[in-house]
Amino acid sequence: MLHKHSLVPLGSARTIFHGQDIPSPHGNWLPIRELHDQQRHPQVRFWPSDDKMIQLKSMLNCIDNSGAAIVECAMVIGQKRHASIGDRIVVVVQKQRDAGAAGMAAASGAKVKRGDIRHAVVVRTKQKVTRRDGSCIKFDDNACVLINKSGDPIGSRINGVVGMELRKKKWSRILSMAPSQA
Repeated sequence: MLHKHSLVPLGSARTIFHGQDIPSPHGNWLPIRELHDQQRHPQVRFWPSDDKMIQLKSMLNCIDNSGAAIVECAMVIGQKRHASIGDRIVVVVQKQRDAGAAGMAAASGAKVKRGDIRHAVVVRTKQKVTRRDGSCIKFDDNACVLINKSGDPIGSRINGVVGMELRKKKWSRILSMAPSQA
């Protein structure tokens, strides 16, 4: 039987209270009475500390034929700390696609070039995403599709799989251009 002053392991979790971190004096162990407080006060919740998705300075692959190969996240649009699948971000093009890449835009006809600041939609993340039906999905890389300010994709084709969460966030144009959805 656990006593109310017993310690329980929490792994790499931290306590969040009204959006602010509360460091636990017990490290990765939390008194059982705080777990009971969790049930009485639903505004106190546990949040995994490794729950980082796309944030400032994250590098993403660009999977459309706009001319960008690798982009860096400069800002997450909205009042959020990190972005997941379907969220809009501001990116800086770090690397342009090769002119000799099969099926991609040539350097002279590229729609974007290195150093351009553009908007993008996150379509894949390495972080595991849990869906409402209980299934989890995790991709091998972080990827995005460049869009203009009105929300239309810059490229005319998407290479690779995109997440089904785009449907819920109303990015149907990107879903229709993608060869497959996961």
